[in-house]
Amino acid sequence: MAFSQSQIINSNWQFRKLGDTGGWMAATVPGTVHTDLMQLGKIPDPYYRDNESKVQWVDREDWEYQSSFAASASTLQSNHVELVFEGLDTYADVYLNDTKILEANNMFRTWKVDVKQWLKAENKLYILFHSAQNRVEEMAKKDAPFVWPTIDYPRMYVRKAQYSFGWDWGPKFTTCGVWKNISLNAWNNFRVNDVHFTITSLTDKQALVKAVYQIEANAPNTATIRLKENAAIPAFSVAKTAVLKTGINEVTVDFGIINPKKWWTYQLGKPYLYNTSSAISSSTNETVSIDKKLGLRTIQLIREKDVVGEAFYFKLNGIPVYMKGADFIPCDAFLPRITKDTYRQQVANAKEANMNMLRVWGGGIYESDDLYNLCDEEGILIWQDLMFACAIYPDDDAFLKNVQAELADNITRLRNHPSLALWCGNNEIDEGWKNWGWKQKFAQHPQDEARINNAYKKLFLETIPTTIAQYDNSRAYHSSSPVFGWTNKESITNGDSHYWGLWGYEKEVEIFHEKTGRFISEYGMQSMPEMATVQKYALPEDYDITSATMRTHQKHPKGYPLLQSYLNQYMPPVKNFADYVYATQCMQHYVFNTAIQIHRSKMPTNMGTLYWQLNDCWPVASWSTVDCYNNWKAAMYGIKDAYADVLITLDSTDAKNWTINITNDMLKSIPGSIRFSVHDFSGKEIEHIDVPLTAAKQTTTIVEIGDWISKRTETNGLYAKAVFTSNKKVIAENHFTFCKPYSLKLSKSYVQIQPISSNSFAVSSSVFTKYTALDIPGRQVHFSDNYFDLLPNEKKIITITSEKPVDDLGNKIVVKTLADLIN
Repeated sequence: MAFSQSQIINSNWQFRKLGDTGGWMAATVPGTVHTDLMQLGKIPDPYYRDNESKVQWVDREDWEYQSSFAASASTLQSNHVELVFEGLDTYADVYLNDTKILEANNMFRTWKVDVKQWLKAENKLYILFHSAQNRVEEMAKKDAPFVWPTIDYPRMYVRKAQYSFGWDWGPKFTTCGVWKNISLNAWNNFRVNDVHFTITSLTDKQALVKAVYQIEANAPNTATIRLKENAAIPAFSVAKTAVLKTGINEVTVDFGIINPKKWWTYQLGKPYLYNTSSAISSSTNETVSIDKKLGLRTIQLIREKDVVGEAFYFKLNGIPVYMKGADFIPCDAFLPRITKDTYRQQVANAKEANMNMLRVWGGGIYESDDLYNLCDEEGILIWQDLMFACAIYPDDDAFLKNVQAELADNITRLRNHPSLALWCGNNEIDEGWKNWGWKQKFAQHPQDEARINNAYKKLFLETIPTTIAQYDNSRAYHSSSPVFGWTNKESITNGDSHYWGLWGYEKEVEIFHEKTGRFISEYGMQSMPEMATVQKYALPEDYDITSATMRTHQKHPKGYPLLQSYLNQYMPPVKNFADYVYATQCMQHYVFNTAIQIHRSKMPTNMGTLYWQLNDCWPVASWSTVDCYNNWKAAMYGIKDAYADVLITLDSTDAKNWTINITNDMLKSIPGSIRFSVHDFSGKEIEHIDVPLTAAKQTTTIVEIGDWISKRTETNGLYAKAVFTSNKKVIAENHFTFCKPYSLKLSKSYVQIQPISSNSFAVSSSVFTKYTALDIPGRQVHFSDNYFDLLPNEKKIITITSEKPVDDLGNKIVVKTLADLIN
């Protein structure tokens, strides 16, 4: 919000280890102690080789930060002067001019302190950060022998990004520091703390909107609010005058919009945003101006009983929408390094891969406004976990009050975003308590079980929903994801599910023919990152999964054995480490592409698939499909294909009776016809059929085609092609093979590259080519498609995006295919 004076305090910072008698060192704010130490060469790059283990001492120390700043005469003369700390990580004692003004204990909160009585023309700000690792261990000792259930004890005591204590894809850097801005804000007679828009009614003809202004007054006053759309011809313009009492006032301004432009996800329409402008003037001749975006849409989570069990899907503007997306984790282990451009890249990745939803996962952070603003603009919905994951959290009143304040700060910050679809209480805690053996391990006595049950109820079924209702009653609250653990049969029929039989229990991806739930909010498959990424954190002598470096950059305790298990299931044997990296990428591509095609073919019984996970926070073997340097893995291209608005899939329950399924996410049915043909790997057509059909809107249309495959011999040398056309225009196409990749009868092929322009080329082959991987060594480029199958004698046009032009493009491209592993 706007203030009469606002000053960011991010310069002149110094830091040192508590008790260090040496001099102060230059610090960066926002920042972390790790990044400050790195910048000064005091610790090695923690992402490189096995350096993670060499910097663990940092977490155990307390750290001092200090800065000096001047306050202007007008600030000193203001009626109110406030220091605002947007992000202190995490246990911080704050002193202004040697007076303690704050003890912070929550990195997710905004801390505000009235400092007028202590402020001078020249000021010293000092912050002592206590080790969060030490603090949580001290709290655990006080609770002993009682232990809160978790997989990573005792992180649940601290309101801090839980992944900073380590995860099965992330390093352990339990950071501290000023991770967001500190500002000095001054005001005199009134200020506006918040503007909140609520849509009370929305039809095609009219929108009714309520704007609530929270105005803080120094004394009784009168305020006139003028609200309008910033446009040549405003869609709305309204004014209201209100009497203000001393303290907090809420002033409501109701207005309507005729023929409103609705906010849609980008595939279904335009994510239209009204630019609003508010001018609030007082009888004391002060004016505050505030500009905000307004998106008009309704969003509902539908959980109704049906013939299958209990549905779980979203309605946007009254329309059921199939959700295609991914789970989102923090983009860096050191949060201040995440920029708006970082978020822009990730949102662009999601949009290019045809996603319409991201799930912000509960073990990370409430992300920056930049992410939500970009999703508002681009038309991507956000499932918002609250920051609780894989642990039962404390039950004391101080903890609960801390959480309430955390929620108030973040709900009020985020609630105006039309992209925000859902508040979810936690990640996998209900499942962990009921299905992971926590009761047997942690509840040795009846009183322990009762305490744990009550703690869960108090936090997730009482405190959180009550607080959300207080600040945002326009969105659904989902207490825990998933509703049922994946081993419970009801996880397939009721609510959202996390299916980890794939990966964790070595089930084949084809199990989804039986195990597709109503809305799958987590499932995944690991791979190595690109070889170019591996080269950034490892040396050639590290290119072995048993090396210290490769063990450091694989956080799952059974990661490499599980990867090998799936390589054995789907891929041919590898000859060297580079082949291993390539094969894991191809295998992840196969798994995600296959899983999503199965999920979508079951629409509308299944209404969402969000895979684990879109991004990484550091270079690592993980479930991500975009690595930490923004390189697309092979799987991302397979996901892009599988998330197409209109998708053709092929299915059979007995390898004899086949169906072609056309899933149409769009709001209109599409009349047309489909040609289905079978070819050998030289491209020779063996047989085809043409089937007229209409792809019904927002569902899957199933066409039975009988026995096409079982009568063929050597199906490992065949592929099928399906093309759906409407009015002579290709709407969708797909192709299929009939065995796992390692069984394909692939012959060595010469892939031809034919340059078209400085950033485009054509690719072709005389034979069927599987997982054609393109690379330009030494350059980070983004290919419009990669790791694709080349159908015989068909040209595929590829464009590249690169910071600098690539000269002699045709000779720079290196090609690798699955046949290189077989032959």
